[in-house]
Amino acid sequence: MIMARRRGQAFAGWLGLLAGVAGLGLLSGCQLSPSQFLKDDSSQVGVETLPVQQLQKAVDDSLEPSLVEAAKPHPLEQETVSVAGLGPIRFGMTIDEASEAAAVDFAIAPGDQAEVCQYYLPGGGIEGLGLMAIEGRIIRIDIWPGSAITTVSGIQIGATEAEVKAEYPGQIEELPHAYSDGKYLTYTASEDGRNLYRIVFETSPDGKVTQYRTGQFPAVTWVEGCS
Repeated sequence: MIMARRRGQAFAGWLGLLAGVAGLGLLSGCQLSPSQFLKDDSSQVGVETLPVQQLQKAVDDSLEPSLVEAAKPHPLEQETVSVAGLGPIRFGMTIDEASEAAAVDFAIAPGDQAEVCQYYLPGGGIEGLGLMAIEGRIIRIDIWPGSAITTVSGIQIGATEAEVKAEYPGQIEELPHAYSDGKYLTYTASEDGRNLYRIVFETSPDGKVTQYRTGQFPAVTWVEGCS
């Protein structure tokens, strides 16, 4: 009986101590950190906790649709370059026709340009693309740094000279670059009636494509564009 009473007293003492600690926690609850509150403790009824990585993923997933929509490229940027043009934009079109075909507004590039030859730049957040028009007709398309547009064969800015030659075996003419130790790699279409149309890749001294253009000869070879 004595031992039973002592056990009862000890148990009551522990309960009192726990109650006191709980009371202090309530009184000083404003000082508890979020990490303390979110500890995985099954005694916190109704509080479901997750590892930090899962919580971050939940946040990312909730934002993903809007972020993807904002970063989604324009359909024209997913088209490919050929000796005929860029996707629905074909050589010989007027700027208005190209704008309607590609669902993009084009505006004359700033700077001094001759009336007979003018560059047009797209809106819609499209970067690194320019259309050269002579007497109102598109005759050349330039792909500049910042664009991820590729050729039909998959060549894009950053490709190596070896990759270009591999995609157009026996059809590449090499010339030294006018302003650097790089090169001009010119592909001439061999199809009947298309020999006037070419793709010119400009490379850097380390053999990487820095920009390229497609169009009709001789405009496609003009180093200074419309200047």
